[in-house]
This record gives sequence, structure tokens and C-alpha cells, in this order.
Amino acid sequence: MQLLKGIVIGLGVLILLGLGTLFYGFAQKSSNPDWRLFGPRPCTRNIRAPNISPGFRDDQSQFARRLQNHQRPPGRRKILPQHWRQCVLQPRHRRRYRAGPRSWNHHPVSPASIQVPDALVARMTDAAEDAYPEECCGLLIGRRQETGDFTVTEAVPSPNVAGGDHADSFEVSPQLRFNLMRRLGDGPEQIIGHYHSHPGHPGEPSARDLEMAFEPDMVWLIIAVENGLAQPPRAHIVDTDTAGQAGGFREIELHASPQPTP
Repeated sequence: MQLLKGIVIGLGVLILLGLGTLFYGFAQKSSNPDWRLFGPRPCTRNIRAPNISPGFRDDQSQFARRLQNHQRPPGRRKILPQHWRQCVLQPRHRRRYRAGPRSWNHHPVSPASIQVPDALVARMTDAAEDAYPEECCGLLIGRRQETGDFTVTEAVPSPNVAGGDHADSFEVSPQLRFNLMRRLGDGPEQIIGHYHSHPGHPGEPSARDLEMAFEPDMVWLIIAVENGLAQPPRAHIVDTDTAGQAGGFREIELHASPQPTP
């Protein structure tokens, strides 16, 4: 008998709680049509489009402006999906697009430069004139600074072992490079680039040079030779895309110095 009485009292309490919850819900619903007792709550945060200055590109902010200007019909609820609310209320980082050179992930990069001693410049130009009308080539040894600048301390000539016509192609001896890598080891100086000449062509990388740009970290120093007379060398580095492939060349400043910088 006592058990039956307890069950009846419990059922009564549950019924009273249910009725109270329903009355509370109806009261809230009358004051706020978007109020929900169960399920995901609608976004009640005041959405305001941020000020978009020239140079910004943010599709989510444009969506926020359209949402702000949207006029909802009276008596009709507008509940945003969960992923839309996150996009509007928590926009991703916006990136300003600035003029100037950029790397493959679109971050601005500082213009690099290379410093070459006068004696090495004279040695490379003499080699370019001696090899005319064929191309000469060699390797550049030096250091790369944290700022992205290069300092050349040694230029090692190499025989042109290209299989085609040496007048418009070059290839550094693999054995020479292997010997240099073994000699340098893990020291501060490493192979930072190579040089070659362009007989009868300007000192700019050619389409063949771009096809051979397998190492984006290398400096390309090109010496144009016109009618057997070498022109001032020009330096270039490789610009890479998001896949790490060579997308073109970018010229960097070349500074000649009386002595190599320690």
C-alpha cells in the first residue's frame, strides 16, 4: 500500500513539472517568437558587418552585410544553420593584399641581394669570354643570411658537360659538385648557386633555364656575351608556386665588393 501511494505521488509530481514547463514555454513564446525550449537555439547575437577597407577580400563579411539588410516577413522565423552562424560570427582571418614581391604562399618577401667580390666577377667574365661562342658554367660557394641575402666567397669553374649544343645549353659536372659537397660538409659555407654565360643573348633566364630549375634555393648568375665581350652579370632566383614547382625567375640586386665579407 505504501509503495502504491509513493508511485501515485511521484506521477503527480511529474505531471505538475510537465505542466509548469509547458506554461513557461508558452509564456516565453508569446514574448519572443524565436524562443525554443528544445533543439538548437537561434542566433540571437547582433550581427553587424565590419568596416571593409579597400584592399580586403572577405566573402563572409559580404554575406554578413546581406544578412543584416535582409528584411524578414512578419511572423516568420529566420533560423540560420549552425555552420552559417559560425561563419558569420567567427570570420576567418582576412588578408590584406599589398603590392610588392611575394612568395608561393602570397606573403610579402623582402627583396634579396647577392654580394660578389670584384675578383670573382672578373674571373667569371673572363671565363665567359674565353668560352664564347659556347656557354661556360660553374658553381658559387658562399653563405645565405637570415635576411635572405647571399654572399659569394668562391666561384669554382666547371666543364660544360651538356649533351646538346653548348652554344645554348650548359650542365655543371656532377663529379665536381659531389667533390665540393664532400669538401664543404656541414660548414657555414655551402653551394648557393651557379653561374653560366649567354652567348649572343641577354643576361636573363631562358625557357631552357626554367626547365632546369630543379632547386629553388639556388642563385642563377648569368653573364651575357655580345660579340665576344662580356656584359655585367645579373643574378636571379626562382619563384615557386604552391606545389613547389618553378613558376618563373625574379631578378635580385648584385653588389660587387672589393673583398668578400667575412
